[in-house]
Amino acid sequence: MATSGDQTAGDPLLRSRRFAPNPDEDRSEHSWWNSNADTVERIWANDDDTRQALRGHYLRRARTFLTERGSTEAVIVELGSGSGWVGRSLVLGTNSRLFGIDLSEAQVEIARRKAEAEGLGTQCAYVCANLSDARRIGDLPAVSGLVIHAILHHLTWSEIDQSLADAVRLAPAARLFVYEPVFFRRDERRVGLVGRAWRLLAVSSALCVLLSMRLYGRITSGARDRRFMSEVDRMSREAAENEWVLSPKEIVFDRDELLDTLRKHFVVEQSYLCNYIDMVAAGMASVLREPGRQKRIFLSGFMPMLRGLDRWLVSSGAIYGLCRAGRRNRLIDAAFPRFCFWGVECSPK
Repeated sequence: MATSGDQTAGDPLLRSRRFAPNPDEDRSEHSWWNSNADTVERIWANDDDTRQALRGHYLRRARTFLTERGSTEAVIVELGSGSGWVGRSLVLGTNSRLFGIDLSEAQVEIARRKAEAEGLGTQCAYVCANLSDARRIGDLPAVSGLVIHAILHHLTWSEIDQSLADAVRLAPAARLFVYEPVFFRRDERRVGLVGRAWRLLAVSSALCVLLSMRLYGRITSGARDRRFMSEVDRMSREAAENEWVLSPKEIVFDRDELLDTLRKHFVVEQSYLCNYIDMVAAGMASVLREPGRQKRIFLSGFMPMLRGLDRWLVSSGAIYGLCRAGRRNRLIDAAFPRFCFWGVECSPK
């Protein structure tokens, strides 16, 4: 685990996480989120069809884990709730309650507005505060589940440790679901000839699928939202110029360091792949102007295939080589992301 404040120049994925917060960086992060809230909402939260195809499988599993095998009247607290779509997905169709906390005023306003629009205003409550101020939510009934969805990688090591400690104090008997970006530094498994052939087959299949997706992208190029794409390009250029992953404080975890950090405060029960190549497909779908027939065909046809392919790449160990090769080759990096999104289920100690 790196604790140095020094950062490796040139590659945003090789930056070291700071140990302690930097006030200027914190202000930059806060300003970035308020300025880009609407664009990030479309990229990250997606429309209903895309979100269900991309996120539904792991959010259903998380709901079962957090609510004691599917209770419909649980209390869930989401730390770093953003625009609120994760929490709303967890309580939709139930009598459960969701309390969210986030530092971005713009994101909290989106969360409140969308909860009202979706008829969840009485089930979902949001406050604007730092994670350490979670008690500002007010008096809570017994909390059964905590959610941290893609927020820890925006924090320094001291902030992560404090946030997890605060989560334990807020709900000492609650289970925790964490979803964060991770990359793989090495594969410690030894495989024989059959194993290597299995990996090669997995990579070959992935290349075929990605080529098909590129072809689909050319076919649907006329349906893209050019204005939205220009906004995404602006954010990408800003990130490249500043050597960010996307926002100023974003640092991708090594998988082992994420698990080791969580083990300080919780018992790690399970960890598993949530999204990898299917995230590329979701990004392609997000730039189309309207849902339409083309988008529905794309989501229904490609997403189930990609989820199976993602699992294959992990189980065969091929993902390790792809992530490592992407650090050396731009063509591989463009085709295969160097990090994936990992889910972790934790129980209280």
